[in-house]
Amino acid sequence: MLNWSYVYFSWQIVPKPLRQAAREALKVTDKQRVIAAFTKLLHTTTSRLTLRQAATELGKLDAGNKTAIAALILLLDVSKHEHTQQRIIHSLVNIGHGNQNVVQALISFLTTAPDRNLYWDTMTALGAIAKGNQKAIITLVERLNHNAFEHENDYFTTAVTLWEVDAGNKVASNALIKVLAATNNSHLMSRIADYLLNINFDSHTIIAVLSQKLAEDKLEQIRLNCAYYLAQLDVDNQIPLATLIEIIRNTEDSCL
Repeated sequence: MLNWSYVYFSWQIVPKPLRQAAREALKVTDKQRVIAAFTKLLHTTTSRLTLRQAATELGKLDAGNKTAIAALILLLDVSKHEHTQQRIIHSLVNIGHGNQNVVQALISFLTTAPDRNLYWDTMTALGAIAKGNQKAIITLVERLNHNAFEHENDYFTTAVTLWEVDAGNKVASNALIKVLAATNNSHLMSRIADYLLNINFDSHTIIAVLSQKLAEDKLEQIRLNCAYYLAQLDVDNQIPLATLIEIIRNTEDSCL
């Protein structure tokens, strides 16, 4: 039934109605028998595609299955295709919550991730499955302290991940405020401010940073963003509202 259910396991052409019927039959087949069949397939297949798909399906049946996790970690290490790596990371998140081997594999992948999209995917995965994991916390703290980032978006993403793994972490807190104060990217600034509001970050700290940016920054979009968020956070302060009115009245930017 595995061969009929998942055509990629045997590379044979199976009519769609038969595939659907086989998959429905698997759902009512003794779970342990199905797990045993998937496990045997993982140990015997020579196809990477079959290995990935079988491990993913086994993980759905038996979350935390060590054989499925080991297969996906192996594939993450040897795969060279971004789309495949993204799918493997997604599968590991679904079946490897809190698993130390998965966390270690994702940490190791950070150093070799070939592009920023995969870096962000890996960071998101760590934030989802590594809550309280000391190895993840130490790694993320080190990355932020060394400030080894070409892009401030990556710095922000790392700070967010550290906060998700260890809510209230002082290094994460300082990093979030640091990037909010430093950025001249209006889109990133909005992302940071929205995130800080979402996690109920100390409003007095946010107000202080935004007030300083509003007073010193010359970029119209940055000042507009500062005034917008300050108007929500410091409702008794008339300066943000006056600034919003002034910018909207005088701007030559049709997008504002």
